[in-house]
Amino acid sequence: MQKVTQWRKVAQEKRNRSTMKIAAVQANQVGALLCPRCGFHCLHHGRVTIFERQREDSDDLVMTVVDRSGTATSVADARSDNPSDRRHGLAIAFECEGCGEGIELTIAQHKGETHLAWRLSP
Repeated sequence: MQKVTQWRKVAQEKRNRSTMKIAAVQANQVGALLCPRCGFHCLHHGRVTIFERQREDSDDLVMTVVDRSGTATSVADARSDNPSDRRHGLAIAFECEGCGEGIELTIAQHKGETHLAWRLSP
């Protein structure tokens, strides 16, 4: 139990240092996602990162990255960028035409719920 608690603390500290999370995911009237930085509707998606655990709270985390260059699968540790502290997660990279900044839409499982959020690099 102590190992899991320590792992969660390390993962959360890493996310707090390297990213800012915005929970409100907004879309315009036709359903197009809006940039959380500038509100512009033209976002281009790119790299998709899939985080998969063998079981809940497992230290075994398989990370699959899909982008223009192909697909790569690796074993990641607890300090990965998984948006979920305990379960599976997904991160989709976007670039905004309005402000030119990179952002990630994250999908995380938590206690039976699915959470959507933006992750911004500082």
